[in-house]
Amino acid sequence: MQTDKQAQHFLWPRAFCADQPAVLKHKMPDVPKVDIDEGTFKYILISATTATGEKVQLVRGHIGCAYHADVLEKVAPGLRASGLTGIECVGGGRIRRDASSINVYGYSQAFGQPDHAVTAELCRAHFPGLAVTWSNEGY
Repeated sequence: MQTDKQAQHFLWPRAFCADQPAVLKHKMPDVPKVDIDEGTFKYILISATTATGEKVQLVRGHIGCAYHADVLEKVAPGLRASGLTGIECVGGGRIRRDASSINVYGYSQAFGQPDHAVTAELCRAHFPGLAVTWSNEGY
């Protein structure tokens, strides 16, 4: 007997959904690649896997989190609930975001320094109207 959790991850074979081909399109769950606050705060770069095995990278950062581990603790349950697995923090730093720009910098003592260029690129795609810069300097 399947549990509710197992049933959520079950996909019917295409033959059963011939009248609704879009239903089975394998895509990333509706999870934004970037979810950050405005202000200056600690952020983490997360690696995760979709139900189809696709690796995705996500940026998360929130003002109320004093430590990088707090960010992961806050966002991991929601990411798991969306169907992502293998959720791993690959590093952290700081983000300073205002109405016109985003600056990515620093490192996490707990998780190390992520590739800020990846974080900056994800932020550029998510916030096309903002100037995005990054640096490996600072804490």
